[in-house]
Amino acid sequence: MIRDLPPARSGSRAGRIARFGLAALVALSLGLGSVQLATADQLDIQKKSVQTRIAQNKQDLDEANAQAVAATQALAQSQAALADAQAKLAAAQSRLEQSQALDQKRAAELEVAQAAQQLAQDEADSAQRDVAAWQHESGARVRETMQQQNPLAGFGSLFSNTTIDDLNQKVQWSTTVLDSTSAQMDRLTALKLKLDAAEAKATEVEAKVSKLRAEAAAGLKTSQQLQGAASQAAAVVATANAQNQKAKASADAQVKAEQQRQVALQTESEAVDKRIAQRIAAQKAAAAKAERDRLARERAEASRRAAAAKAAAAKAKSSSKTSRSTNRTSGGKTSTRTTTRTTTASQGWIYPSGAAITSQYGMRLHPVLHIWKLHDGTDFGAACGSPIRAARSGVVAERYYNAGYGNRLMIDHGLVNGRYVTTGYNHAIRYTVGVGQHVSQGQIIGYVGSTGYSTGCHLHLMVWVNGQVTNAMTSIY
Repeated sequence: MIRDLPPARSGSRAGRIARFGLAALVALSLGLGSVQLATADQLDIQKKSVQTRIAQNKQDLDEANAQAVAATQALAQSQAALADAQAKLAAAQSRLEQSQALDQKRAAELEVAQAAQQLAQDEADSAQRDVAAWQHESGARVRETMQQQNPLAGFGSLFSNTTIDDLNQKVQWSTTVLDSTSAQMDRLTALKLKLDAAEAKATEVEAKVSKLRAEAAAGLKTSQQLQGAASQAAAVVATANAQNQKAKASADAQVKAEQQRQVALQTESEAVDKRIAQRIAAQKAAAAKAERDRLARERAEASRRAAAAKAAAAKAKSSSKTSRSTNRTSGGKTSTRTTTRTTTASQGWIYPSGAAITSQYGMRLHPVLHIWKLHDGTDFGAACGSPIRAARSGVVAERYYNAGYGNRLMIDHGLVNGRYVTTGYNHAIRYTVGVGQHVSQGQIIGYVGSTGYSTGCHLHLMVWVNGQVTNAMTSIY
């Protein structure tokens, strides 16, 4: 640290800044060590949560190291990418599972249909065999009958020596043959109907089987495509997880460094408080000594005047009685008039910058450590190089560089309305006044920068009242 300070002041005391548990690690470093699949809805919620944290981290990040902020934001973005990849993988696997379930259903239906097809084919084959057997049997009988009878056989019997009994027997035989033929024809008709029905059923089942087979083939192709998509999604998750692990390692390292920086900032704040307290004590001691010296002078002056009055009275008493009327003294009634010197300070304060206030004094969540920490000043979002003006007349008490606050300058305004007030100006690119120099209200004392732990140009104004850091907006404005 390079300092430009008044002569030798050292030591330390407990600071007034509340201590926070630095053991609380950054909430952003969730570090998904292994890919755990969740439902799409859960992953969407996780993704939105990470995106919300990213948006919150884009606020003014005074007193936070830019590298640490970048590392934690990179981790948050990596986790968002991982959550998105996991959501896509879960969706792809869900579609694949649905497709595979449909494939299994189609395969079962196809198996049942194929069994029905085989049964129908068996029935058709059986009917066909029955028809063939009938045809064979009927053909044999017809041939036998044709060999024994012909259309003129009946007439022939009329001109032969056939007896009436023979004729009756032949007529009876012919009637029997005709009746048997009619029964066979009925059976043939029934068999043909059964065959037609069996063949129709077989045709219908075969069409259904063909349709199911085509649907199964299409489903299989879809499943293969979905399997490819799921594999690609898994590869993306693996890549995102690797990147997340790398980002987590970087963020963890930055978190540890940020914890050390915060300890250094707290130590710096305590040291500043101590020095301001020492100056206030010195001013009070000087004021008390001045008051004692004033009272001593007044007492000495009163004694001197009393002695002079006494001497004058004695001299007047010894003078001539004739000159008594003209040289009479005031009889020791000399009045002493004491004039007390007071300094009336201006009641007004001005803003050190005309830029808008971007961050108020108060407790806020640290963007890297994710612990509640005091933001000990008021930030003005001024552009780089814009002027910084003294908020009130005073004397420059300190000017130096600090790793956290960057270039710092403090003005001691002395006793203002019964309170000792000091203002501090931080992160400047440079200052134009030095320690011990008196500055007037509104005088340019430096130019806005982004030195120290700062992610962009701004002025961090601090105010101490009676040695305690306070909110400038309520203490002096």
